Amino acid sequence: MGSNLVEPARVLVTAVAAVVMAVVFVEVFATFTQVQSGSVCLDVPQLGVHVRGEMPAGTGLGLAPGVELGGGPVRACVEGATGTQRVLGVVVAWSDRLFVLVTVAFGLRLFTLLEREGVFTARAERRMRVVGWVVIAGSLVSASVAAVASAVLLVSMVPGHGLWSWMGFFDPSVPVIVLGAVLLSVSRVVEVGAGMRADLEGTV
Repeated sequence: MGSNLVEPARVLVTAVAAVVMAVVFVEVFATFTQVQSGSVCLDVPQLGVHVRGEMPAGTGLGLAPGVELGGGPVRACVEGATGTQRVLGVVVAWSDRLFVLVTVAFGLRLFTLLEREGVFTARAERRMRVVGWVVIAGSLVSASVAAVASAVLLVSMVPGHGLWSWMGFFDPSVPVIVLGAVLLSVSRVVEVGAGMRADLEGTV
């Protein structure tokens, strides 16, 4: 019965996982190509970077006196990046990609278990709970790592900035965190269902 319930979802998840992994590997290859060329870029949100109209003539900005231009995101790139900047660029680009790959791997293992043993089992409940915490913690950790790496990279490009700017880069995915919370809630339902199933089997 568990296999019949899980089969349609497993096929869909496997197909989506294959597409996601293909996209991630293409993006990783593109990042490597860019880093090897010596160019590192960073999308900077609005972090107090402003251009004022009273800047010296010849800047090409064309702002009238008293006009202030600000906002974001702004794409900052450095040519001939140092080794440290290249490493930081890879960390920024890879942190969320690695999280996606880990989450997909755990998700596929969960659906494999559900198909093999059924939904309402103690192992299914434990595995689902683990996946839920992996989704929540992984989203926060990957966002934190990317934010700190982005801040350090920004400081190397714009020395006037401080490491406090990591707060502007910290942008965890709320829908992903909600998904993790839903998985934890469903795991509780599965736990109750597994207990009822055990009681029924004991009665029979």
